[in-house]
Amino acid sequence: MTDDIDDQISDIAFIVKAARAFLYPLLAGNPPEVQSVVLADLTATYLAGISPALRPKMRASFITLVDQLVPVNERELFGEAGHPGNAQ
Repeated sequence: MTDDIDDQISDIAFIVKAARAFLYPLLAGNPPEVQSVVLADLTATYLAGISPALRPKMRASFITLVDQLVPVNERELFGEAGHPGNAQ
């Protein structure tokens, strides 16, 4: 990645969009149990590539980021009201 923060953000956004474009069709229509295995395997591979000493910190940072992205993605999927289950 480049040193310029705007270029870094643009590079990350490009990678995220490309990964989504590839993974969404593969995961779509599968039950959550199947989707979670795929995502868990990808996450485990990611963590396996990190020094064992850093894994607890990186795992915690990863989960924090996931928690922060859930509301953003929920609005993207379901609109401003969020997941239909929120109304119950």
